[in-house]
Amino acid sequence: MAESGALVCARPPARRTMRPLLLVAALLELSGASLLPGPLLRAEVPPTRRQRSASLRMGAFALKPTVTLDADVGAAYGKTKIGVLLLNLGGPDDLDAVEPFLYNLFSDPEIITLPSSLGWLNGPIATIISKTRAPTSRE
Repeated sequence: MAESGALVCARPPARRTMRPLLLVAALLELSGASLLPGPLLRAEVPPTRRQRSASLRMGAFALKPTVTLDADVGAAYGKTKIGVLLLNLGGPDDLDAVEPFLYNLFSDPEIITLPSSLGWLNGPIATIISKTRAPTSRE
């Protein structure tokens, strides 16, 4: 059984979903967190290379924070008031405009803020999100 907070895949992810997962893992690694393999499914017989590959894809992955906060820093956050502003950004006029709308939304650096050295990734990330979410959003 996976530890609490771990993401467990019941079956291997589809090939089209692996690229976004790899991109997310790379971004997490660059941001100071890492994606570590958790406990894997164990077979009673030594697995073949193909089974080992499938087992790795089916493994549990947990985020391991690499930054810790001092107690004083946490106390400072407790004293600060935080406000949340919710905005209605509207939406596309018709179903054919869903994908361009999502691309424009997620390519905005104010929506997804990356370090300046990774700013070039805004476009590819927006493309991945718009192409994968548009079919679901059209429904």
